[in-house]
Amino acid sequence: MHVSTEVQRPAVRLCTAADVERYSRFTDLQASRAQERFTSALRKARVNAGLAESEVDLQASGDGEFAVLPPGIDETEVIPRFVAELTIALREVNADLSDHARLRLRVAMHRGLLAPGVCGWVGTSAIAVHRLLDSPAARSALAEHPDADFALIVGDTLYRDVIAHGHRGLSAGSFREVVVEIPAKRFSEVAWVHLGRSW
Repeated sequence: MHVSTEVQRPAVRLCTAADVERYSRFTDLQASRAQERFTSALRKARVNAGLAESEVDLQASGDGEFAVLPPGIDETEVIPRFVAELTIALREVNADLSDHARLRLRVAMHRGLLAPGVCGWVGTSAIAVHRLLDSPAARSALAEHPDADFALIVGDTLYRDVIAHGHRGLSAGSFREVVVEIPAKRFSEVAWVHLGRSW
């Protein structure tokens, strides 16, 4: 993570979180290769969606990645393009892989006021995006659809502000409404799930 608390102030930011399904199945060597494919696919999707990697703040954690995107981006462009480009990137990554090596991801998106802190980003959306990522709704969506390369879950506000309007061909009808309830974390939010398929 390359955040300078001296130059950055709180701002509304779009953030993403992603991780690899069933990462523990890999041997150490396989895990290393999976990490390379994982970070490469996400980086390619961001770049092809029009984002400059130098302006994206990343936190990696082995089988996971948290990204805070630059302020002021056009979400009506970036979100649909990112979804489309991630579909393409995973299709390419998985083209020659066995079922065991196949890369399948859970991805979450959220938006809100974020500020850089000493140990990471501070703000409710930074917490919420990880709650959505780890939710039973996201996990079951991917587990129940083995043909999908990724499951995307987005917060309700982001869905209603951007996705519901069908920008750049991203169909609102491909998203299913869910309720994410995590009583132990005092978290409850309406969210929307989309399955990314390579065909």
